[in-house]
Amino acid sequence: MIREDYLMRQIEIVARTLAKLIFNKDTAEYMIIDYQKLGDTDMLHELLIRLIGDLKIDEDENLLFEKIGEELETGAPGNGYLEVALDFYSRLNELSNQTLEECGFEREEIDDGIKEVSRLYGIDII
Repeated sequence: MIREDYLMRQIEIVARTLAKLIFNKDTAEYMIIDYQKLGDTDMLHELLIRLIGDLKIDEDENLLFEKIGEELETGAPGNGYLEVALDFYSRLNELSNQTLEECGFEREEIDDGIKEVSRLYGIDII
């Protein structure tokens, strides 16, 4: 239990630090600015939230990495999907251990995921 609490705090610190350094935001929360003009990142964010609610975390993560891969293949990636990913992993981190377990997901996978996304965007996290 102590390890889980420690890992939860570490994930939160990493997500908030990246949000501050990259987006100059105090939280990792993704904000939709205009619901009348949803962009690709906005729609991905909404879908990920829905899938988290449906406890389809593996499907969620696969979709996230698929979209990131598509963005990186264009050769001119922005940071939109990175911001969505930080929000996604922060939301997963807020789930209870029991809920994660029911989804076949472990907190270590959240830690691994946020590190992998960061690596894909050229950000080195120890």
